[in-house]
Amino acid sequence: MRARIPLDVDLEDRLIYGLSPLRFAYVLVAGVAAMAIWSSNMGPAALRMIACLLVAILGAAAGWLRHEGRHLDSWVSDIAAFLLRNYRLVLAPAPARRTARRGLPSLSVHGVVPGSGATTVTAELAAALAALGTGPRLAASPAAALRLGMTGTGRHPVLDLEVAEARCRAGLEVAEAARDADIALLVTPADVPLESLREAAAALKPPRELVLVVNRAPPGREWNELAEAVGAQRAIALPFDPWLAEAESKGEPAFNPVLGGLAAELVRSP
Repeated sequence: MRARIPLDVDLEDRLIYGLSPLRFAYVLVAGVAAMAIWSSNMGPAALRMIACLLVAILGAAAGWLRHEGRHLDSWVSDIAAFLLRNYRLVLAPAPARRTARRGLPSLSVHGVVPGSGATTVTAELAAALAALGTGPRLAASPAAALRLGMTGTGRHPVLDLEVAEARCRAGLEVAEAARDADIALLVTPADVPLESLREAAAALKPPRELVLVVNRAPPGREWNELAEAVGAQRAIALPFDPWLAEAESKGEPAFNPVLGGLAAELVRSP
């Protein structure tokens, strides 16, 4: 038995001026809203006229405008569904919210002698702070960006970290060899003479806190006395970690766990 499938059974009914009841309602509501705005006597007449025209144009677009055979409300509903399914607003991590309210201090990293590892410490500290959700800014030489696998300035492809050569002092910033930072880290090898450490510390503008960082420190030794001798509030030891050397050779963003702990203390500190 042959049968014909009826066509055009899903077309909208036309009520007036080629509009379906729904689209005629759009035009009618927009017209009423435009008249209400004009008769409200709120604000200058020019502004009311502009508002009336915008509402009328929006109503006409909702009633008659079509693109690729689809009306405006269909496009709006599809776009809204796409955005709701693919994007969502989330609150920043708790450390980031606390630091945004408090205003984190700026940090600077200084090497006592060439080859102290200040560039690596600068990059790793910025990476550790970024991993905590603080959104820091790294102002350092291009060599520091290379430690993070970047060939230039810009935003890191993985970490929430902005890399730039110039200082900004907007929000949390980790800078290399900056003289006016709130917290200064003095990076030194373990075998540097005490007089050289004192000269390097004296050359810094007195920061709020001076931290002595002993790079590639041998295990089993306390460095607090050395920190007191150079006027530092505390000392931390960075032991050699072969995993970090391997990650650095691959250009992967990695940081020493000790610097990770220091970053967490900086975020938590008042």
